[in-house]
Amino acid sequence: MKKRLSFTIAFMIIAITSIAQLSDTVVTDKNYQRPIFMPTVTDIDGHQYKTVKIGKQVWMAENLTVSHFRNGDSISEIKDNKAWVKIFNVGKTAWCNYKNDAGYGQKYGKLYNLNAVKDRRNLAPKGWHIPTDADWTILANHLGGWQLAGKKMKTTYGWYKSQFGFDDRGNGTNESGFAALPTGFRGGDGKFDNGEVVMDQFATWWSSSKTPTYDALAFEVDGDSGGFGNDEHYEGFGLAVRCVKD
Repeated sequence: MKKRLSFTIAFMIIAITSIAQLSDTVVTDKNYQRPIFMPTVTDIDGHQYKTVKIGKQVWMAENLTVSHFRNGDSISEIKDNKAWVKIFNVGKTAWCNYKNDAGYGQKYGKLYNLNAVKDRRNLAPKGWHIPTDADWTILANHLGGWQLAGKKMKTTYGWYKSQFGFDDRGNGTNESGFAALPTGFRGGDGKFDNGEVVMDQFATWWSSSKTPTYDALAFEVDGDSGGFGNDEHYEGFGLAVRCVKD
């Protein structure tokens, strides 16, 4: 009995160790391929972005932080809440840093209104574009579907913790290489997170696809689940942008 017990304990230790070593690589999709990191891409402002091949797509592995369109025309930085609302109402383009903090912008990328995303002067660098609904769907399917993709997209740090500070269930595995960090958002009234939600709970990106009832479809991962989903958003919002290669 003692030998059997010792063997069982030894086996469990080996099994747990193996699972821990594989925790960042276990996937459910038999067609899944590990990400391949690609050369960087540079925007019109000279910012360089890491890129990664996920399945048959090549994505930026960082959020966009450009303040000019591809042709060199500038996009207005808007800090004041009322000015943010006004510039949307007159159909002009705008960007901001989360909480108007340049440090956030450097780490998490800028937030853009939909006018900037839809502008024909192109927000994305040459050879790249703002992803469509179809582009995001291809990514989700490659990562095992909507219920599983989010955890594989999120970074292993920086996500939602409990009020006691020890619960890191919001973190992901980043086995996709997408490296999604939480972004926060700016509401149509100019307030960040509607004055309620904490930044580290979610990341939301614009798509270039329209919906029947709202102005655009956005895609989101959050700190409370491993899922990935879409939502309709009003164009006055300020959301992050992630680009995919043409």
